[in-house]
Amino acid sequence: MIDTYRDTKQAFYNAGITPPEYIEVDGRFHRYAQPDKPRSKSSWYILHNTGRGIAGCAGDFRLNLRQNIVTWKDSAPSAAECKHTKALLAKSRALAENVRQTEMEAISRRAQQIWNTAQLANRSHPYLVRKEIDPFNLRCTSGHLVVPLVDTEGKLWSIQTIDASGRKRFLAGGRTKGLFTTVQRATTDVIYITEGIATCHSVAMYTDVTTVCAFNANNLPIVAKAISDKYPTRRLIIAADNDEAGISAAQKAAELTGAEITTPCTRGMDFNDWLNARAK
Repeated sequence: MIDTYRDTKQAFYNAGITPPEYIEVDGRFHRYAQPDKPRSKSSWYILHNTGRGIAGCAGDFRLNLRQNIVTWKDSAPSAAECKHTKALLAKSRALAENVRQTEMEAISRRAQQIWNTAQLANRSHPYLVRKEIDPFNLRCTSGHLVVPLVDTEGKLWSIQTIDASGRKRFLAGGRTKGLFTTVQRATTDVIYITEGIATCHSVAMYTDVTTVCAFNANNLPIVAKAISDKYPTRRLIIAADNDEAGISAAQKAAELTGAEITTPCTRGMDFNDWLNARAK
């Protein structure tokens, strides 16, 4: 059993996941925290004892990561054992998906409550003043701006809050992948897609074109694909940050959707930086 335990921990590492200190093999869903995020139990695993090894899956909801975990003792498995293992893997994935969906729905309800009780934001919020942007559809509660995260059907799944210093936080455990917020403007046959909220608002103000915020570079290609699928006749333009991550994400988005790419002239700037610099 010691060898199986060691092999199982190594399987976690092979999948790109740091294992917990103690692993329970009981077919149940278990949560634990990663060393770099001790307060966030976003990592999880479900493991079954097959009699000749371990089968299940592990992942991290924060990183949208899920991998199968399989170990074998002694000789190669038989066809019947492989079939049994595949069934256990499928069972584990289904359980993990059910847990995640239940949690996301609960967070969605919490986000809706916060959004419903928040007040419309005004231009005097320190973050908006510093970034020189209008609030548009943002709301405010307890001094924090509230930004909605929605899907292409308009369902609110989570929120991002921004305090006076500009610190941004998503609801813990909430979904972000594929979600965005939109600033509706007069021109809708063209849609700009940006990374951050300040850039989104600056582009919308400057162009009077409907603009979408994907919140980060990793999410930008996913959001661009979702918008392209939802509005196949719209012209998409990625207003990319002029840095390595921003340009790389924009290129991926363009490959997926055929979108055009535009960047600020100055390296290291986003369009909020660049437009504000031009105005001074």
